[in-house]
Amino acid sequence: MGKRVLVLNAYTLTSRRAEDLVRFRAFLEGLEQCGYQRGRDVDVDILDSNRLCEMETLVREALREHVDLIHAVGTPNALLAVRCGAGVPVVYYGAHPEGAGEVACREAGAVGLLTLPFTQNYKPFRLIRTLFPNVKQVWAPFYEDTVFCQPEMKSKHRLHRSRNENSPWLKGGSPEIGHRGLAGLCYIIGVEYREFVYRDCNDLLWGLEFVDRNSGLVMPYNDSIYCEAAPETLMRFTVEHGIPLFWNNNTEATRIGAVAAISACFRWAGIESGKIAAAILDGAAPRTFPWLTSTKTYKSLNLPRAQALGLAPPPNLINQFDEVLRS
Repeated sequence: MGKRVLVLNAYTLTSRRAEDLVRFRAFLEGLEQCGYQRGRDVDVDILDSNRLCEMETLVREALREHVDLIHAVGTPNALLAVRCGAGVPVVYYGAHPEGAGEVACREAGAVGLLTLPFTQNYKPFRLIRTLFPNVKQVWAPFYEDTVFCQPEMKSKHRLHRSRNENSPWLKGGSPEIGHRGLAGLCYIIGVEYREFVYRDCNDLLWGLEFVDRNSGLVMPYNDSIYCEAAPETLMRFTVEHGIPLFWNNNTEATRIGAVAAISACFRWAGIESGKIAAAILDGAAPRTFPWLTSTKTYKSLNLPRAQALGLAPPPNLINQFDEVLRS
């Protein structure tokens, strides 16, 4: 067979196997469109973990044998692949909010597809106001042990907590916030921004107690998946206290309790990354590929959760979602 590809899969919120996820099947489809069929022309091994330490162990063990290419799902996995891969080409797609990790990936020669369409500009972000008309604040928690919380951001949040016993959350107008772009989007659509950096699941739970239960919306990114039990904590707390949960860039979240979620179109990202991987396997140099950015989205709505919160989205709004869970 000759060629061997490692797929670093993460961000899985349900019990579904990687083989059952659209993003992995689409990657295989992209490979096959270019003449690489799994099991015939290329050996594709999946390393599947939401824990970065465990993933690093799996990668280093897999690299004891020859690997021709690494396909990484998400920026943290891409950076890990670059660090451990010793020159093995890395093809990935992921988000770089506030540019987090982008320079490191570019300098290492990783081939990237940028996929965070919901917060690229204010137009898609207005869905927050449309779907949740009574929301006045967006509360965004960030796990401190991923690239999405840069060292300066972590340091400023720790300093804020040491000086302020009333709340660990920073307000959008504070010069100390890390995700200024997100704060700006909230300002444009007329809601307030709140930001919190948490250390572990217990710290997250403590921080959530400060969320306004009458007019707040909790919006995590995928970094929360890397903190053990954090997704379950977010789901349980928001359901118990009647707070809307909107997940940024992972539509699996609606299957475990989020009201809504918007992600990049992972079918597009999978196929395009598969095509790039095939070209590199054919001998193309990774640095010859331009970085791709897509505005394609996939939207998911958990209609029973919305209705449980007293929301009554009209049919024209429901029809904007690609997936509507009704039970």
